[in-house]
Amino acid sequence: MSRGLGIRQRLFLSAICHLENAHGLGRWFFVHAAVRTAWPGEAGALPTGRHVLRPGRDAERALNPTRIIAALAKRGLVQRNARRGPGASLRLTEAGRTAQ
Repeated sequence: MSRGLGIRQRLFLSAICHLENAHGLGRWFFVHAAVRTAWPGEAGALPTGRHVLRPGRDAERALNPTRIIAALAKRGLVQRNARRGPGASLRLTEAGRTAQ
């Protein structure tokens, strides 16, 4: 039985869409750029709205973006270029753009 996208997966997908809108369609983005877009740095305020489930200060360590990206790639919503360290990147597919 297929389940829908989770909260973090939807936030990550919308962050990539936001990056595409700002920088152009079909571009590859580093994973850490997508993480920082989805969960911006703490400004001393409590998270509200969609960011209620936002992780603490070290978002990449608490978030495990590899797991989120793997699930999105399995559904065909993103293409990933898996590398260790800061070289990992991803981009939206056509299905990912329409899912948003």
